[in-house]
Amino acid sequence: MKAPRNGSFRAGALWVTIYRGILPKPEGAGPFPAVIGLHGCGGMLGTTKRKLVDELVGWGYAVLLVDSFATRDLEHACIGGFTDIAGMRRSDAYGALAFLARQTFVDPQRVAAIGFSQGGWVTLLVAEADSFELFVRASNLGVRAVVALYPLCKPVVGRLVIPTLILIGALDDWTPAADCSEKIDAWRTDGVPVEQVVYPGVHHSFYYPEFQPGRTILVTGWNTTRRQPPMRPAGCGNFLSAT
Repeated sequence: MKAPRNGSFRAGALWVTIYRGILPKPEGAGPFPAVIGLHGCGGMLGTTKRKLVDELVGWGYAVLLVDSFATRDLEHACIGGFTDIAGMRRSDAYGALAFLARQTFVDPQRVAAIGFSQGGWVTLLVAEADSFELFVRASNLGVRAVVALYPLCKPVVGRLVIPTLILIGALDDWTPAADCSEKIDAWRTDGVPVEQVVYPGVHHSFYYPEFQPGRTILVTGWNTTRRQPPMRPAGCGNFLSAT
């Protein structure tokens, strides 16, 4: 295990790094609701971090962006070789929740999680019933709601027991919207609100401002070309404020 660094905290047996060693929040003493941010398999580029922090703080949230890779000596986790990376990152998310609950300016009963791609998959695992058996029962701390942007839905087999919003593109060929759509009814069996918004004509990674139309960018070992301009996910702020 790597030695802890400034802006790190312990989550289980691991040290998890906070983005830039800070915890952005609105002005004032709080307590504020908070959001845990979970990056994709290639991490999170700087422009995306700034965009997400600016939006969430503007909506009145403290923000903890968790870097699950730096303290595991990983550059990315996109191309195999990781048998349970999502499960490990779920532990990170609950470690982040415990860290936030100790901050005097955070309302520990109003902490949500938002994740992108692999991080979106992790947020769905956070919302599963067995997460509450493993993490919440012992600490009496739970994530209040989750937002998953273009998540991998197929491996998520458990019931979702907290409000969940899935935002995904109809033309996503990395994490197909159909894999989520076919599970929505089963996930709603306990009466928990589980909503999915499918954006017509939209591909994967639509939130990232680094991916401009026609621009090719090297991401974790391969080139990818953006096919639409970055967009702000509609309804995300309203969903968070209502839960």
